[in-house]
Amino acid sequence: MIVQDISARRRTKEVLDESEMRYRRMIETMLEGVWLFDQSGCTRYVNQRMADLLGYERAQILNRQMIDFIHESEDAFEHALTVDNRMTE
Repeated sequence: MIVQDISARRRTKEVLDESEMRYRRMIETMLEGVWLFDQSGCTRYVNQRMADLLGYERAQILNRQMIDFIHESEDAFEHALTVDNRMTE
């Protein structure tokens, strides 16, 4: 019979989970837009601020190519200015 103490492993996982929760909270509440892509340019993560700046729902951005939004950049830029102006008023 082999007995193994996994309390250290369990504590490490708890610390990692807490750190991830703090990081997610920070990214989700920051005023800057965060947009992460994979190597092929496909959107893997976008925070709410970036979605607001682009004028889309987050679900509409995820798994789409960055190039999909470049063609609409003028509209997105105008929308971002409107959002920024509302936040500074």
